[in-house]
Amino acid sequence: MDILEHVESDIEFLKKWVKISQPGNYFIFTVPAFKFLWSSHDIFLEHKRRYKLKDIEGVVSLCGLKVIKGGYFFTTILPFVFFVRRILESLCKHLKIYQYQRINPLNPFLNYFLKFILRIEIKIGPCNHILGLSCIVVAVKP
Repeated sequence: MDILEHVESDIEFLKKWVKISQPGNYFIFTVPAFKFLWSSHDIFLEHKRRYKLKDIEGVVSLCGLKVIKGGYFFTTILPFVFFVRRILESLCKHLKIYQYQRINPLNPFLNYFLKFILRIEIKIGPCNHILGLSCIVVAVKP
């Protein structure tokens, strides 16, 4: 989880892991979704890329795994994140206001709220093939 977006060659990296794994082994992939959400947050986290669901499923299949299911998640907070990353960040850059990127512990209320949303999205995620902040794919080595 949260690895393929960090390596130079996702296919080369994954093929090595698939090769040494046993038939019947399961793989779970979570990756950031959609190039239009690329921001300083991705740069801070040292991401190399963002994916569409069909693209990550294609990488997984190309590397010899059978996709069992895939979908998008963090859909409900997408409008807020889009606003912050595409509009607010651009405005700050235009106004030359420095935005410091960091990872801090969340406010407990916000953390609870996000956990609540994620519980709902876990139930609908496999059906969501349209939009989200992240992709999740479950695959198996035949």
